[in-house]
Amino acid sequence: MILLELVPTSDEALLSELQPGATTGELFMRYRKPGTELFVEQRTTITNPLAPGDTPDAGQFESTSVEKAFVTLNIFAGLQMAVERFAQGSPNSALNVLIPLRDNVSEWLLAQTAERVEADPDIQADLEVVDDLIELMEADRATEEVGAPPNPWPQD
Repeated sequence: MILLELVPTSDEALLSELQPGATTGELFMRYRKPGTELFVEQRTTITNPLAPGDTPDAGQFESTSVEKAFVTLNIFAGLQMAVERFAQGSPNSALNVLIPLRDNVSEWLLAQTAERVEADPDIQADLEVVDDLIELMEADRATEEVGAPPNPWPQD
């Protein structure tokens, strides 16, 4: 899967020219099909269904599977960042990543359960891993206080 995030522009001249559904780019891929010598080429036009300058707080996703992939990728990135910091002897720094990650994933799950009957079991399991890791790191952390953490959840 290729997950592509479009970041809004602040170029007012460009924004004034665009309409909802306008083409914002093109993605070209060339790859060898696994197990063969056959090369495949694909070209995809990228459009933005929103009006220029519109950026919903929760983001805009092509589908629920793309949204889940985005959340999963952010969980992975947060876990990786935290584990690297912990391995370097900085448990508080690791917690500065994990605690806001846990909060943001919890918020996302609550929003999803409001739309569905039950929470996504995969993301729920990931949240349990984050909680377990926080518990382990808190037991091993130094005496220094956990400072104001940067938010690892992307701001769209």
